[in-house]
Amino acid sequence: MTVDSVGNSFICGNGQATIKTLKYGIDGSLIWRRFYAPPYNHFGGKGICVIAGRDNSVYSAGYLPVSDGNGDIFLFKYDYNNGALLWSTSYGSSQNKNDILNKVIIDKFDNIYLLGFFTASSNDNNILLLKYNDRPNGIISNSNIIPGYYSLSQNYPNPFNPLTVINYQLPASRQGGTINNVVNLKVYAALGKEVATLVNEKQNAGSYSVEFNGEGLPSGVYYYKLEAGDFVETKRMVLLK
Repeated sequence: MTVDSVGNSFICGNGQATIKTLKYGIDGSLIWRRFYAPPYNHFGGKGICVIAGRDNSVYSAGYLPVSDGNGDIFLFKYDYNNGALLWSTSYGSSQNKNDILNKVIIDKFDNIYLLGFFTASSNDNNILLLKYNDRPNGIISNSNIIPGYYSLSQNYPNPFNPLTVINYQLPASRQGGTINNVVNLKVYAALGKEVATLVNEKQNAGSYSVEFNGEGLPSGVYYYKLEAGDFVETKRMVLLK
């Protein structure tokens, strides 16, 4: 629970595979409440923390199951006054059995840090640190966990309207040093026309998350392609309006 400077209270909790965010006035009256339920029916999950940003927005985070025994981390930004959802994003690696959130910290620049752990395929628990910038049209997160291989995950949600998140990871070298990759992540229409460039820069080894906004594009099948070093992979996604 978080209390702002005028005495309003913000509470985050969980229900049956939902993350709940509520705002109460100084007299205890409910001002607004918001629920997020992913498009699957697994039980569990937990709402972790709510923080009032310096622009009087509200950040709410938690984790939810996406399949049996596996969970992803979710982050939401709500309007302070009416609770309207401003943006949301999620983090989950296809190589991890579970991504669990323990703590949320926000700095004076509204950078958001999510601290937790993940269970790898070897059943070992590893520390996970994510940093998000408050950029609703292209959030990029960076993990301090250095992967050992390239990967491009399936976007989530899929189908989507109009926002979806694409996760990918860049490895360290076999000698233990980080590789400075020239990374290109682009989106193409079904007939091969390029419609968006999401990433075109050098990036260090790590795990990244990019949000794609399909507003202004027609419904249909799209493809996103990651190129980094010798690694090239393409995946399919569906924009459904």
